[in-house]
Amino acid sequence: MFSLSRSRYSKGVLPTFRSAQRFQRPHTHRLVHTSGFSASATSNYAAKKSSWSSPTILVLGFIPVFAFALGTWQLQRLQWKINLIDELEEKLQRDPILLPKRIKCEHISSGTEGL
Repeated sequence: MFSLSRSRYSKGVLPTFRSAQRFQRPHTHRLVHTSGFSASATSNYAAKKSSWSSPTILVLGFIPVFAFALGTWQLQRLQWKINLIDELEEKLQRDPILLPKRIKCEHISSGTEGL
């Protein structure tokens, strides 16, 4: 464990632990907060600007617009169907149309000509 030798110790070199060298961390570069430094010092890092046009924000903003448009379309479609049903019920209440007394059969197609 100790690396003691009289020649080193006598020269003023202190004893060292050899096993302690295994636990030393390698030198790593650390980022240093530079706000206390002068304004002329340049920084390689810039603050990230918040972007309102990110895809997530656009999709989340589009969902309410799409839901509102879809709801409006459904209400218009409901009104159209109610009007259509009312029109058909009104036609059912009308008197039937009389057919002409003389019908020429050659002008009426039976619809089965191609069969």
